[in-house]
Amino acid sequence: MTKELKKVNYDDYKRELERVREELRQEIGGLDVQIQEISYTSKVVELGVNWSSIGASKIDETAKFIVEMQKAMELVKNFKYNGCEIEF
Repeated sequence: MTKELKKVNYDDYKRELERVREELRQEIGGLDVQIQEISYTSKVVELGVNWSSIGASKIDETAKFIVEMQKAMELVKNFKYNGCEIEF
């Protein structure tokens, strides 16, 4: 017996995705850390965190980066449509 997935309208999903991406941009400023879709071909919502490869960095830059990653991770973890099936 397979579990029925909750459904989400594509437009509602994209609107919420853009809202959390904008929240991240407003909070951290740059584009070193981003929220991305894991698969563009799946009908099930799964997000991840993407980050720039910045190489070695000073301690203060590393601390800032960790804060940015933590914020992005929390937004992805709490995204209200995680695991939902997208209806087109």
